[in-house]
Amino acid sequence: YGSHPLSSLVGEATVAAIACGAPEYIWSVYGPRMGTERSEFDAYVAMSEQVSAIELTDVTPYLAPVGLAQLSHLTGSELRPPQSFCNLRLGDSSPWTAAVAVATLLHGRFDYVRPL
Repeated sequence: YGSHPLSSLVGEATVAAIACGAPEYIWSVYGPRMGTERSEFDAYVAMSEQVSAIELTDVTPYLAPVGLAQLSHLTGSELRPPQSFCNLRLGDSSPWTAAVAVATLLHGRFDYVRPL
C-alpha cells in the first residue's frame, strides 16, 4: 500500500523476515539493500532505540497503482489503510483480502489468484 497522497495498492510481496534491533544494527545488516542513503535512514529513525526491518521477497509491482477509492467501490467495503502491514491468509474474508484479489485480477495475473 502506498500511503497518502498515492493512497493505492502498488504491488504484492511476501514477508521473508522481520528483524528488530538498534538502528546501527539494522543499518549494518540491511543498509546496502534499503534503497536509501544513510542520512535519510538516520533522519527517519531519529532518536529511536529500537527499529524494525521487514525483508520482502517475491516483490511484484502492479502495472499501475489501484486506488483505495476504486477498490472500496469494487469490493463494496470501506477500506482503511493498514497502519504498518496487512497479513492476508487464504480463506480469509477480510476486505483487504478481497481488495488484493481484485487488484490482482485487474493486472491480469490470473495465474496468481487463489480462491478466497
